[in-house]
Amino acid sequence: MTSTATTKRPVRILRLLSRMNVGGPSLHVLHLTREMSVHGFETCLAVGEPRAVEGSMIGLAHAVGVKPIIIPGLDRPINPVKDFRAFVEILRLIHDFKPDIVHSHTAKAGILGRLAAVLCRVPVIVHTFHGHVFEGYFSAGASRGIMALERLLARLSDIVITLSPHLCDDLLRHLRIPRSQKVRVVPLGLDLSPFLAITRRPVIRDIRNHQLKKERWRDTLSLSPDAVLLGVVARLVPVKNHLGLIDAFAQLASEDPRLHLAIVGGGEMEMELRATVEKHKLSEHIHFMGIQSDIARVYSDLDLLVLSSLNEGTPVVLIEALAAGCPVAATNVGGVSEILDYGRLGVILRSHPQAFVEDLRSAISRLPELEAAAGTGRRAIQERFRIDRLVERISDLYDEVLSRRNPAMIKNRVMI
Repeated sequence: MTSTATTKRPVRILRLLSRMNVGGPSLHVLHLTREMSVHGFETCLAVGEPRAVEGSMIGLAHAVGVKPIIIPGLDRPINPVKDFRAFVEILRLIHDFKPDIVHSHTAKAGILGRLAAVLCRVPVIVHTFHGHVFEGYFSAGASRGIMALERLLARLSDIVITLSPHLCDDLLRHLRIPRSQKVRVVPLGLDLSPFLAITRRPVIRDIRNHQLKKERWRDTLSLSPDAVLLGVVARLVPVKNHLGLIDAFAQLASEDPRLHLAIVGGGEMEMELRATVEKHKLSEHIHFMGIQSDIARVYSDLDLLVLSSLNEGTPVVLIEALAAGCPVAATNVGGVSEILDYGRLGVILRSHPQAFVEDLRSAISRLPELEAAAGTGRRAIQERFRIDRLVERISDLYDEVLSRRNPAMIKNRVMI
């Protein structure tokens, strides 16, 4: 399929996401789909449907005026029959929508979408790596196969986007492609206003004075006034390393009974994690909170947000927590160090189990200092991760490639 621009019209983008579960990639594609129209781009968003335990953001998409097309089988589990059906659906969508650009996000959508775009001769092919699945997700054999396919697809793509310099270096190393103009770093853009607006730990006042505020989130846990509440906000999947965090917390809680841990999120490992908590006899100190719809309220009440991940891209929870003024500590994976300004905005934890315990213990002892650092960095985080800046950068990248492929398309583009 070739695309010409003989009449004035918007440039068409087919945007693909493996599944619209609760998480950063879903927010990212929602913002782009909704905001790119002001730059003359018409977007069709196609997504896989997430499993119930992961939570879904499809409802949020509809609430903000985005109506994604659901492609069964585009979600993460590898299934040759379902994957082929999803591939055929993408081919049909390309045929019907006739996109000028196919822009895929996350692993499976990136593989199927780019293969379909190549077969259909879509003028421009773009893929965003929000992280990567080369480590911590699949068996060694499957990881090697995925990596070989990703190397081929990277060469067939016009632009490969990463979210941080660290992730860019990691991808260049794994994909064995030279550093070139094809690989670009474009940071996330987020709506952080709900987090910037919150007040840390709102106080409940006397109802007789008509000053009763909303009950604090942590009060649902019936904690003692001197409790120190740590929290992890992440899908309950192996790569997030909740098991390692629970083991570390068990050691620290034996030293300080004031410590509590809130596990926020859903996923396939919930039963295993609950069994591990029972084994450690920590059910009174570790609280499973499920998926929370008002996550800003969670950040407002945590003493420390902790991420123990084995692999990450650019974790949105760190950005949100810092915008809320919540102290953070996270393992040094993916784009964590860049978000934390190399330790100035939060604690970077070593991954080795005993070193992780030592670093987390140190972070807990420095909570007032970390609270102050997070508080002063709130506006800086907002400036670094603005939505309008993301949209402008992506628009400029599209224009750059289109100017090489079909300059008339830009000339004849109209705003929606």
